Amino acid sequence: MKSEDYNHNSVFYICKNHVVDINDSTYNIMKKLNYLYETRLYLQPYNNDCENGVKCYENYIELVSMSQELNNKSFNDVLGNYKNQYNTSIKKWTDWTEYSGFPKILYSSYGTHMHKLSFTSLISVYTLSFIRKINFKEDKENEVKKKNKAKTLNNLFDTEQINLCDIYHEVLYNTLI
Repeated sequence: MKSEDYNHNSVFYICKNHVVDINDSTYNIMKKLNYLYETRLYLQPYNNDCENGVKCYENYIELVSMSQELNNKSFNDVLGNYKNQYNTSIKKWTDWTEYSGFPKILYSSYGTHMHKLSFTSLISVYTLSFIRKINFKEDKENEVKKKNKAKTLNNLFDTEQINLCDIYHEVLYNTLI
């Protein structure tokens, strides 16, 4: 940033003595935000400049993707403020059409990763159904084992009963005295 020429009207010139150094990525973000707010001034109802509208929209989309990568709350708040100002100024346009090259309303930057969210939910649903299927299969196997065990016990009881009924038992009377 120190190698950049300072414009006397910019925030960077005012703050240059108070800042030791800003890394290049922060400087580029601030420069794009500055450009975004400067071009918004040209989007007043009396100007109806579609070229600036397209530039604003492209710049906004680029900054939104940066904010999602950085996950910085203050950066998201600044973009939210810009979005609100943009939406109020564009609503006053009379010559805006859907073919202007940019939307009439900027939407929030918080819902743009919907594909990741839907993919994650899809994976979790399939994982849970797979686990449920495995548990159901184990429960089914345990149920079959219990039935087989019950049949085995019944068979043992039946065979013992038959054996006991068919055999002549001698009672020893001398043990009774």
